[in-house]
Order: sequence, then C-alpha cells, then structure tokens
Amino acid sequence: MIFVYEFEIAALVFMTIFLLHFLVHRQLPLMRTRLFLAYLISSMAGCAVNILSSWGCANTDKMPLWLNQALAFLFFVLETVCCYIFFWYTIQMCGGDGKWKNRMLRAGAIPVFMLAFLIFATPFTGWMYYFDEGKGYVPGVWSSLIYFSVIGYALAELIILIVNRNKIRKTNQVIMVLYSLFMMCSAGMQLYHRELLLNSITRAVVLLLIYVSMQNPGSLVDSVSDRYNELAFRIMVRDKIEHRQSFTVVYLHLYKFNHISAVIGYKNVDSLLEQVGRFFAAVGGEENTYRTQTHEFALIMPAEEAAVEKAVSAVRDRFLQKWKAGNLDLMMRVDIVTASSPEHFESISEMNALRDYLLECAKTKGTGALIMADEGLKEEYRRLNRVEQAISEAIEKDGLEVYYQPIYSMKDKKLVAAEALARLHDEALGNISPAEFIPVAEKNGTIIELGRQIFEKCCRFIADELLPRPELGIRSVHVNLSVIQCIQPDMAEEFIRIIEKYRVPPCMINLELTERMTLDATDLMRTHMKKLGEYGVRFSLDDYGTGSSNCAYLIDYSFGMVKFDKQMMDSYFANESAHIILKNEFKTLKGLGIDIVAEGIETKAQVDKLEEEDMNYIQGYYFAKPAPGQEFLRLIQAQNVQKAAY
Repeated sequence: MIFVYEFEIAALVFMTIFLLHFLVHRQLPLMRTRLFLAYLISSMAGCAVNILSSWGCANTDKMPLWLNQALAFLFFVLETVCCYIFFWYTIQMCGGDGKWKNRMLRAGAIPVFMLAFLIFATPFTGWMYYFDEGKGYVPGVWSSLIYFSVIGYALAELIILIVNRNKIRKTNQVIMVLYSLFMMCSAGMQLYHRELLLNSITRAVVLLLIYVSMQNPGSLVDSVSDRYNELAFRIMVRDKIEHRQSFTVVYLHLYKFNHISAVIGYKNVDSLLEQVGRFFAAVGGEENTYRTQTHEFALIMPAEEAAVEKAVSAVRDRFLQKWKAGNLDLMMRVDIVTASSPEHFESISEMNALRDYLLECAKTKGTGALIMADEGLKEEYRRLNRVEQAISEAIEKDGLEVYYQPIYSMKDKKLVAAEALARLHDEALGNISPAEFIPVAEKNGTIIELGRQIFEKCCRFIADELLPRPELGIRSVHVNLSVIQCIQPDMAEEFIRIIEKYRVPPCMINLELTERMTLDATDLMRTHMKKLGEYGVRFSLDDYGTGSSNCAYLIDYSFGMVKFDKQMMDSYFANESAHIILKNEFKTLKGLGIDIVAEGIETKAQVDKLEEEDMNYIQGYYFAKPAPGQEFLRLIQAQNVQKAAY
C-alpha cells in the first residue's frame, strides 16, 4: 500500500511552530494547559511516527522489518493516547465538580483499555496489522477499530459539549464542535481510503484554532504591568476551586491610585505599574501574580500561614519606601486583604463578595490597612449576606415596616409632624437596624425599590389615617431619601405618580436629604427639587453641620427646614464652644426664614433650654420613640386631641 503522507509533513511543521510558540510564552499552570501541551506533543509524535512508518512501508528494502513493526505499533498506541487526551481536555473545558469528571474519565478509559489489549496482542495475533512475506504492511481484521475509536471519541465529545454548552464560551463551543466534526470526517474517509493520512492535519488545524482562541497567552496578560490579567485570575481561581485545592488570595489595593494617576500622567503611571508588577512577581512568583483592576493586584499563594505572612511583610516594607515615576519620587500606600479557599470561600462569586467586604473593612482602618480573613470576619460577612437576603425577602413580600416618630412644634405646643423610619425584621437575625441595612441596600441597588415601597406606604398612611382625621393635627410626614434614589432620572416623576395615586396633598410630604446627596447628584438633585417643589413637595436638609454645609450652601437649594442630629445637639448642651457656635447658627438660619428641628432630645431640661432659644421644632425620645402606624395614631390622639379637650 502506497501512503499519501504529504499532509502529515505539513501538519508536523505546523505543530512544531505551535510548540515553539507555546514554550516561549508564559502559560497559566492549569490542568487544561498541561493537557493541551500533552495533546500537542502526542499529536506531533504520532504524526512523526506515521510519516516514518509510511515511508518505511514504501521502502522495505531500506527499512528493517523490526523497525517497521515498532513504528506501526507506536502509531496505534499514540493514536489511542491522542484520542483519550483530547477527551480529557474536553471534560476539563466543561468544568463541573470532581466527581462528574472522574466518572466521565473512567467511562472514557474503557475503549483505551480495549484498544490497548488488541494493540499489545497484535505482534502475536496480527489483529490490528501484520507484515506479509514480502515485508509489506497489511491491515489486520480489527484495524478499523482505531478509526471507529476516533469517531466514537469525537461523537462523545460532541454530546458532552452539547450537554454542557452553558458552561463554555460560544467561541470555544464552535471550535470544539468543529474538532469533533472534522475528526469524524477524516476518520470516516480513512476507513475507505487507508492510503490517505488526514488525522494529523485535522488535529493541526484545530490545534491552531484552540491555541488562538482558548490557550493564547496573549489574551491573559495585562500589557501595562506585564502580569496576568483579571481573566487569567478568574480562570486560575476557578481551576483551583474545581480541583479542591487549598490556596490563599492576597489582594493588594493601591490606595487612592486614581489621584496619583491624575497628578503624574499616564506615561509615568504605566512605568509605575510595571515596577509594581515586577515587585509583586518577585514576592509571589511570576505564575502567581495578577493585575485584577486598574489599581489592584492579586497573588495566589499556597495556604501556608508562614508563606503568606512573609509575602505580606515584604509588601508592607517595600511600600514604606519611595517609588520612581519618571523624574518623580513618590510614596504610595497599599491596603492588603487576604482570604483562603475553601476556608473562607468556595466559589468566585463568594470570593469577589468577600473581597469587597474586606476592602470596606480596610477603609475603616485607614491608610495601609491589613485585613486577614478569620472566623470573626467570616461571621460578619455571613451576617451581611443574611441582611441582603432579608432585604430581598422584605421587598418581594412587601414586608418592610414603617415606624413614625412625632415632631413637636414649640410654637403650637403640640405634635404636628412625623418622620417615617424604615424597620426590618428577620426571623434569624431579629430586628435589623436601619444603620445596618440601609447602607447594604444602597450598595446592592435594592434601595431604589425599598425607598419606593417606603414612600408608597407613607402616602397610603396619610391617605387612610391622617387625611380622614384632621383633628389629629399632623400636617406633614418626613420621608428620608437615599443618594441612590436621587441619581435616578425618573425619581420626581415616580414620586408624583405615587402622590397622585393616593390623592395626597403634596404639602404633606417633606423629603429629607443629606448634604452627600446634593454633592453626589448636584444637577439631578436640582432638577428633582425644582420639579417636586413646583408640585408642592417640601424639602429638609438632614444632619446639618456634620459635613461642609453652611448658609451659602442652603441658599443654593430650596430647603425650608434643617435638622440638627443628636450628636450636634448633645454638643450644644455639653460644650460651651459648641453652644456658642450653634446658637449663632440658629439665629442665622432663622434670619434666612429656615425652620430648625432639634433631634435626639431626651429630657425636659433640654426642652426648656431650647424653648429659650425659640427653637421651631423638637424630635426625640422625650416625646416618643418611633412606633408602628396604629400605635403612633394612639399617641397623637392622647397628646393632641385628648389633652386639648382638657
């Protein structure tokens, strides 16, 4: 038989180029990378053996019989090995848990053992091949099994890809499917045309596609720092989690790096990041260093406390020294947080959420903080997750409660308004403070729906309970806004829609904003305030004086009322300097025609003192704690109606 092996020669050249490129470039130390390399090498070896064997069969006078026999034997072995390695590679690309992978690999090994038995028995039986008296190669009675095995593996891989298509990127799916189809076609052709050697060229073409799309190291490297990028980081973490390896992630967050970038310029920034990347690589190793964000690097390290502490110590020491950026010498600070798998997280989503939480904790500690996850932090993080779940459940089931705290008018000597305060209860956690769940809701975006529900409950309460009972004397309800609500372009329209739905007089709504809201959403907030103000809604500035707000700031916005929180009022009563400053502030605000509310008032002595200052309104435990709607109504009935009757 005369074999056509020119395709094999071309395939060998292509695969040699792939191998050289693969070895020159830095590769992620993944199982799939090792399998790709093993498949490439075994395919090259099979191709080379097939070329030599084909040439030897055509030149029996130049090739010893024993060598032809050995080459034929090696070809069948390598063909079987190639099939199984790519099957393994396919399983690896699909992800999944270790048990599923092991079951699939054991099932895929059954044909290997069957073929191995036939191949190793062939020198004695001639089942797969034999050489006739003229030293010519003759296919054995079972030789077609090698082609059927190629088709069988390709078909099995195709089925696995279809079943697990949601776990693989679309581009990768196409390439893997093409491989299966090409291999089935080439093996099918060789069943009827044994002289055509096509398997290797098919493998070479698909290897090229796989390398460019799935194994190309260029797509995994950050061009600025020359470190692996965020995609490579996620791939590596997922691989380690799937293989149940223990490891520690060290996050290195460059403190206020955006400010540094703005000052030194992008060219110096690139040089600086390259320096930082090289240093981190020296600490954690080339293969373990990643640039995960513009201002953040990560190290993947063994879960050994001593190794992690040594790396952290080296980083902290280096950041006590200056860095060179062009002609500039500058100091940088780095926040460091660490977490381990599976001790602290068991998925990428858990890891990312925990990282965010730990970095928030680092911010509270100040510049150059070090936060290492432990059981205490893990419990706090779990509570945070439970709080998020409680918020979602409350939104879904309309389970958020609204309490009302009365506001007392010094002029009218009665309760004339109420502040609406959200209350959240969870079966597992009990009552959750607004100081805990409001920031969580702001961060995950649920505050938008949460705020809408609170506002609608307040409007319903006004319509159902206050409007039908004007004798109660409650003229307005104060509703707190979140900065996230304020940056919604349709906030004003949504509030007007709800007000009109319940036919509430707009003047009975008083929206409370903090200074942060007007700073973070200046233009939008002006638009909202103008539209709602023209509609009749009133606005108050909450927590006045705790930021940089002043009277000039108030002139810019249409606030008819300001509120001084408990901390400010406690200082007013306890500190002589604060007393003088706030007394003058009260006088100035009144001169501007702005009403003042003193919050956190708890004693009669405080009330009497504020009466001397001609305070407009008072709010605090002295009058009442926040209470559910019906309890609040009973309180107002007792304080305003029944007392007036006497």
